[in-house]
Amino acid sequence: MEDLKEELASVSLEGDPRLKRSPLSPLILGMGGRSRWVGLARKIAYKLEGGYFYSYSLRKILQKRRGVTIGAYSYGGCFVERFIDPGTVIGHFVSVAEGVRIMGRNHPLNAPSLHPFFFNAQLGWVAKDLLPYRPIFIGHDAWIGANALIMPSVERVGIGSVIGAGSIVTKDVPDFAVVVGSPAKIVKYRFSEEERDLLLASRWWELSIQKAIPFLQDFGESRGRGAEFFPKVSSRAFPEGAE
Repeated sequence: MEDLKEELASVSLEGDPRLKRSPLSPLILGMGGRSRWVGLARKIAYKLEGGYFYSYSLRKILQKRRGVTIGAYSYGGCFVERFIDPGTVIGHFVSVAEGVRIMGRNHPLNAPSLHPFFFNAQLGWVAKDLLPYRPIFIGHDAWIGANALIMPSVERVGIGSVIGAGSIVTKDVPDFAVVVGSPAKIVKYRFSEEERDLLLASRWWELSIQKAIPFLQDFGESRGRGAEFFPKVSSRAFPEGAE
């Protein structure tokens, strides 16, 4: 597993050819910077840039306004601004259902008062935020079920992991784990340890859809047939010079 800081920095909107950027993107982003026009800007970006899966401008508006970064092809409830706290980085190919809440901070239990007047600068009573948002990384190809709640104690939701609907997640979720409940607990892993290692080493989520499909198809066909089949799958998916 990569260092958390490296994972947080690995999701970049700039220069990602998988995201669609309209010629009108500068105008859209200018509108998106104004509360009065942000709703219209989002509608235009959605229409011109292929919706949540592909739009560069929708992601950039959210990044500027909320401090949330969303990777290529990720979609769903992660685009609801008020539900995803600043500092959240969502990887590529992530599926987020409705009502998901990702919390980067909570009320300060050790402070004299729990009221946000005394730690939230946006409410106008303190000069700066006294309780910073904690960064959290949502791993590539994760699936977060409806109304799941991810608490500030979580730093990382693993690559390819699943969070069941309505779950309350209080600690990090390993790669490819399936967690459910309140508090969420691991019920199983989606793949064997050997298969998990192969998928992590492949980094297929960095590819375009066209280049990822052969690997995923061959991986599915090779499951249960033995480790000797895995290198063949990997080499077919990633010929020399492939991006």
